[in-house]
Amino acid sequence: MRLDQLPEDFVQDIWRQCSFDTTSLRCVTGQTVRVRDPGRQNRDSGPDFVNARLKVGSIEWVGDVEIHVRTEDWFRHGHHRDPHYNSVILHVTLVADLWTGSVSRSDGTIVEEIVLSKHLGTSLRKLLHQFRTRDHGSIVCEKEWPRIPQPVKERAVQRMSRLRLLRRSVNMTAQLATSEAASVLYKSVFGALGFSKNEAPMLELAERVPLDAADQLTEPFDVEALYLGIAGLIPTEGLETFGDVERLRVEHLRKRFDIVRHTVKRQSMNPNEWQFFRLRPSNFPPLRIAQASALVSARLLFNDDSLDRVSLANDPDFIRGRILALLNPQLDEFWETHYRLERPSAPHSARVGAARAQRIMINAVLPLIVARYGEKDRRHAVRRGLTILSKLSAEDDELTRYFGLLGDRPTTARESQGLHELRVSRCDQHGCLRCDVGRHILRSNQ
Repeated sequence: MRLDQLPEDFVQDIWRQCSFDTTSLRCVTGQTVRVRDPGRQNRDSGPDFVNARLKVGSIEWVGDVEIHVRTEDWFRHGHHRDPHYNSVILHVTLVADLWTGSVSRSDGTIVEEIVLSKHLGTSLRKLLHQFRTRDHGSIVCEKEWPRIPQPVKERAVQRMSRLRLLRRSVNMTAQLATSEAASVLYKSVFGALGFSKNEAPMLELAERVPLDAADQLTEPFDVEALYLGIAGLIPTEGLETFGDVERLRVEHLRKRFDIVRHTVKRQSMNPNEWQFFRLRPSNFPPLRIAQASALVSARLLFNDDSLDRVSLANDPDFIRGRILALLNPQLDEFWETHYRLERPSAPHSARVGAARAQRIMINAVLPLIVARYGEKDRRHAVRRGLTILSKLSAEDDELTRYFGLLGDRPTTARESQGLHELRVSRCDQHGCLRCDVGRHILRSNQ
């Protein structure tokens, strides 16, 4: 495998573990770099690591770190135009390319950059083997966890769920300082629809097609054509191999895209930016983009009136039901027999789906509501948000199944969110002394 084909999460792991020579680290400009703290890995949108502490030259910095396999990815992902990346104090790339040394923020300032491959004390082959064979799901206290008193674990999970919602709402508050609420929610929902593998290109698509540009179009088909066209996912070749339904759909999309593309000033994305490998068909980018298009066309979620109705409501059950309803607009019947444009599939529901809608609500909508309502009383807003999470079923994913094997399968979204935050901000950061469970174990062993 070529260096530039290595997965980005592998490079993130090298940085998190500090698996490089920390004594001779230098920027591409020649300045020395001392890593006081690599930062906390960020599982949400935004820079990969937050609150890192570095000494670059003679200056101490506290800020964010962004990780890529090659420098080009900084520009390909649009970070040079995104103000949320102005807090990045260091760009880390595994290999150098023609863009190395020219990384810039949206305000035009240059970001210091290091090329990790020059500073590895262990061979990449060995590091990759360790990364592939390591049990990423386990926690340090795995053996002790089943014996921890239930009240101790419950207290830790409850605190972590509050921390997670508060942290996300603070992030939303920062975004609201420079953008309208509907625009902030628009980008967050697009990123959440992309799932983990297509979150970055979905965010890039939302960046290339601003909400106000899509709102100029009155026909849902035109909105879909605009998004699929800018995504680079309307086929231009091989139409002779398509079925009649698929060929007519693509030809119509292409015709309408040529007419409406003037509403945005950006070029189409490279179709290779989208991931299909090892994805369930329901997560294929064309279907997810069609769902995003339907959300925009419905004009029910991305507007201040809807947000005000939800934000100012006092009944958590109403809020939960209203948000989930807004996240499930009806799609064109074409998508009920297609996951992509090229070929038909067995009949299926084309809607976002209850599980995905709930995850979007948890990760995107609810933090925004807390941020908006919290302008007057953040404590009450967080408490109300946690009440809503307690009424939602727990997420079913690798982490929750792992804790299920330890005897603590969560039953509510507040519990599953708490476990995710426990893993991210305590276990992954070796923060046992800041964890209720870790402190209990340490006291018990004295």
